[in-house]
Amino acid sequence: MSKYGRCLITGGTGSFGGKMLERLVSENLTRSITVLSRDELKQDDMEKDYPDVEFIVGDVRDYDTVRLAMENIDFVFHAAALKQVPRCEKRPIEAVQTNVLGTDNVLKAAFYSDRTEQVTVLSTDKAVAPVNVMGMTKSLLERFVYYWNDKCNGSKKFICARYGNVIGSRGSVIPFFKKRIESRQFVPVTDERMTRFMLTLDQAITFILDATDRCKGGEVFVPKLPSMKIIDLAELMTEGKDVEVRLTEIRPGEKIHEVMVSHEESFRCIDIGDYFVVMPTTESLLVKPTEREVSSKDFVSTDKNYWRKLISEEGLMP
Repeated sequence: MSKYGRCLITGGTGSFGGKMLERLVSENLTRSITVLSRDELKQDDMEKDYPDVEFIVGDVRDYDTVRLAMENIDFVFHAAALKQVPRCEKRPIEAVQTNVLGTDNVLKAAFYSDRTEQVTVLSTDKAVAPVNVMGMTKSLLERFVYYWNDKCNGSKKFICARYGNVIGSRGSVIPFFKKRIESRQFVPVTDERMTRFMLTLDQAITFILDATDRCKGGEVFVPKLPSMKIIDLAELMTEGKDVEVRLTEIRPGEKIHEVMVSHEESFRCIDIGDYFVVMPTTESLLVKPTEREVSSKDFVSTDKNYWRKLISEEGLMP
């Protein structure tokens, strides 16, 4: 029997969904896969490579669509989200409807499903002490996960996987820098102190599957990641190129440093080796909590070879 039985990926035509689909199929981890997303063109393209996958055009904002997509589903990977910070700042209600109400629809449908066992919801470091709309909606998303998991009373497991910037994901900084360098435009860095946690999409998938396997329900899993100064990233990518790195100014909704685990959360956060796990309550702790904030300013790696290798392997070094 396949590990995850019948599996649903929401937002399954995005960068995460495509890579998760590839991993699940290549390692024969599921009995069947259903993809729910709004992008019919991408579904059509992906269907050529995955003819056995069921593709459903629909929106997580619509509860009936989610409920129907979840029929006979055992495991759900919930990736559907609006994640572009500037766009969410301009249209906050759209972010709320997808990231918050859409997540509520997924969790509610799973709660009332006679079959669904588990939902793993993707979150972000921007959910911690949020300063922008996207982060605020992801922070609320995490509360919804805890709420619905608590209602399950152990009959199902709903968890969050919270991680940092995925190298090469759509709209992220590295492809943006690469495009500007190749067109000989200056590379803008908003503040030379700015740091970000970084990981590859493959690393993210491995982390999410591991969290799915190891959870008890209600937790927020956080990988231990190195971070990088954005100024160092810009200088690495422009090395040997006749392209200027130019300091500009911090945009609305930007932080200098990202936080994976807040000081307040640290009192119910445990260290399990490769990951930190923020437990639902202090009563659920089995070992001493970490009692320390996890910030990108404290995990900066200046190993150029490590970052060059990672970026090159993703095909993003200009």
